[in-house]
Amino acid sequence: MNLLYKYYKVIEFIFLLFLLGTLSFGRGFSILHVTIPLIPLFVTEIFLLFSLPLILIKLKFILKLPKRFLTVIFIYFLFGGLYCLLGILNRNLFVLRDIVLWLYMLFLFLTFIIFAKMNRLKLFLFILVLSNLLGIIVGRCLIFNMYPFGVLENFIKNTKTFNLGLYYGITTSFLISFFNLRKRIIYKIFTSFLLALNSYMLIILGVRTVWVASILLIIFFALILKIRFIKILLYVIPMFIIIAGSLYYLDFELAKTNYKEIILSKAKGIEIFAKKTSFFAKPSTESAKPSTESAKPYNHALIPHKYGYTVDNIIWRLKVWVGALRFGLESFVWGRGFGIYPRYEICGYHEPQGIGIDSGVIPTHNHLISIFYKMGVVGLSLFLFVNIYVFFFALRYLRISNSEFIKCFLSGSLGAFVFWHTMALFFDVIDSPSTSIFLWILIGLIFASIDIDKNYNKNATRT
Repeated sequence: MNLLYKYYKVIEFIFLLFLLGTLSFGRGFSILHVTIPLIPLFVTEIFLLFSLPLILIKLKFILKLPKRFLTVIFIYFLFGGLYCLLGILNRNLFVLRDIVLWLYMLFLFLTFIIFAKMNRLKLFLFILVLSNLLGIIVGRCLIFNMYPFGVLENFIKNTKTFNLGLYYGITTSFLISFFNLRKRIIYKIFTSFLLALNSYMLIILGVRTVWVASILLIIFFALILKIRFIKILLYVIPMFIIIAGSLYYLDFELAKTNYKEIILSKAKGIEIFAKKTSFFAKPSTESAKPSTESAKPYNHALIPHKYGYTVDNIIWRLKVWVGALRFGLESFVWGRGFGIYPRYEICGYHEPQGIGIDSGVIPTHNHLISIFYKMGVVGLSLFLFVNIYVFFFALRYLRISNSEFIKCFLSGSLGAFVFWHTMALFFDVIDSPSTSIFLWILIGLIFASIDIDKNYNKNATRT
């Protein structure tokens, strides 16, 4: 029994370090790996394999989850496991890249086991804030190509801006939800400072999907918190003006970087695309000219003063969506399986090269389309049920909980849940280990916080 307890504490400690590393460095941390025969074994899979015995040991505790939810997610897990097995039997190593859609849901159960205690939820918030501060430094190094330590340069360069955008959004959601929990002015100033800093970083990342997700996050909290959200804005807006104004002057006036052109070109690209695809758009009077550049993948080097390329990036993504949907419709019910990819009609397309870091696999940039073409309408229906069930289950419990802390934690988790799904609709969030895991971690946190509240109410009733 003592040995099992030690094993549990080791897993708990490693999980916290894993969260800190992932939330701070994103892909730069997730691509750490060891090479075994035929395949690389990445840090995420290593951690999951090491944690698997704990999930089996705590199976009785996992059965506390809602039965309807457990039934559907168990069927989804078996479905994904079957496709993985079929791929392995066919000696298709590319199937290992698709375990993000299947095996990573074990993070849900692992999170539920470890964080179903009040002090563990508070520890999660501490890790979230600490990694956010580190992640902001990483983000600024990445954006402005300045690195304090040369040894970290290659490590940081492997991070993706959309990874950081997701983490900033998750942190922002929890900061907003916990803003009014304490009345001390020093707490509100610190929280306002972090919210302002994250808001500035979300803007200057220059990732349009992050902008859309941020807008929806604001709408979500406006609907959930109502008048309390307006009070939060009264604190945050003045702090944002100070922080954003100071950093803008430092970043773009003193430093004289050209990154402002990249951000403006992204915004201009949205405007041009909206005008060209609008119902009220005027038909072009210019003669149509063939172009070989219209489907070029996005490249930062092409951005400054060339707004057309940002529009091309949107068009490129739409072509990928259409290609993946057509591919999936060939097996509408069951999907095409794992490790099988469409041939896209886009400029510069080439076959996937391998299952390692630079695989050449083109993700769909839409989690629903990705699941559909791999697992068909059956897999997509199961996935949608799981996520819709979790959202409304948490929303309903949010209204009946008597604990202010649990209410704050639930609203923060739900806001992050909305942010994740919005980003996953337009980016390869579900295909990237460093971002895919947070869907299941957030669901695990939602159920863990509800379980804590239920146990507290039961104990209060008994006494």
